Amino acid sequence: MILAPLFLAAAAFAAEPSWTTAVDAALAQAKATGKPVLADFQAPWCYSCYYMEQRVLSKPGFAKAAEGLVPLKLDVDTAEGAAMKATHAVTFLPTYLLLSADGKELGRIVGEQTETDFLAKLSALTGGKASEDKELTALRAKSKKGDVAALEKLLERPVQCETAYDIGYAEDAVSKLYPEHVPAESRCADFRSGVETLAGVDEKLGDKSARRELLSRALALLDKEGVTAGDDRNRDDNRRLFLEMQDDSSAVRAWYEKLVAAYPADYVYAFRFAKWLNKRGENAEALPWVERADKLSYGANRLAVTGVRAKILAALGRKDEALAAADRDLKSSAKVWTRERDALRGVRDELKQLKN
Repeated sequence: MILAPLFLAAAAFAAEPSWTTAVDAALAQAKATGKPVLADFQAPWCYSCYYMEQRVLSKPGFAKAAEGLVPLKLDVDTAEGAAMKATHAVTFLPTYLLLSADGKELGRIVGEQTETDFLAKLSALTGGKASEDKELTALRAKSKKGDVAALEKLLERPVQCETAYDIGYAEDAVSKLYPEHVPAESRCADFRSGVETLAGVDEKLGDKSARRELLSRALALLDKEGVTAGDDRNRDDNRRLFLEMQDDSSAVRAWYEKLVAAYPADYVYAFRFAKWLNKRGENAEALPWVERADKLSYGANRLAVTGVRAKILAALGRKDEALAAADRDLKSSAKVWTRERDALRGVRDELKQLKN
């Protein structure tokens, strides 16, 4: 009866974790202290990473757990982060790897989690005990294979961050449950995955009214929680996505302008706004936004920004300038960004085919 309050008190006074961003420094510290490295793979465009930062990694519980770890934050848009991502076959963000002092993987946690779930899984990786919910594991396996009964039982359980993934993985089963929609939940950042899956089901079945109702319900959940641009990054981005899916151009435009103002040092929303405008053929308006993003971008994300910037410049009759920008970044970028380099090379090759 006394242990829990004492633990909470100790956690409340735990010092904030000191994150390093250099792999060699983290491994050297691990070797010197005998502590394993906890590598946090994240990126500036990852909404679930922001969720974890705000709701889990900044809390006293993690600070206490981190006393026995060497915390390492890896931005996968940097060359070192991308190389580590490839070496350890990280395919989803956020991913948390527990590494030995010689860089060998000891275990991983994938995707956003509630604070309770994350700390339990982290404890299990570092030698603590965590009980496996065998029924939950079995239900997830069956629902992924399209078992409607298993999915229904799964959705009757308390909502967790993984509930959105359960819906997404079990699209075939979700289709069979139509039109009795699974309620959208805003408990975790990635409830948007469930909304996207359900909206996709509506689209396949040609039910535009159900799709509109679902998106309106999702936006209403965010409004009920008092979402204001700049207060909560992951919910800000959920609102952006749902407005785009609704194809409400005036609302999308107004929200993008608020997002850019709320995150002035971030390339992401200026870039996405420019990309959205480019797809609509509004390139003159898109140009200042992509130029803003260009000044703030770096690494892998710079290649993506340059690709959109080149398209916009070419559409405005500035093909030579567009090609020069693409060639510049292809020559200077790290080879580890294979996917991003290939995408930019494809844009450049398409632009070369255009008549001046």
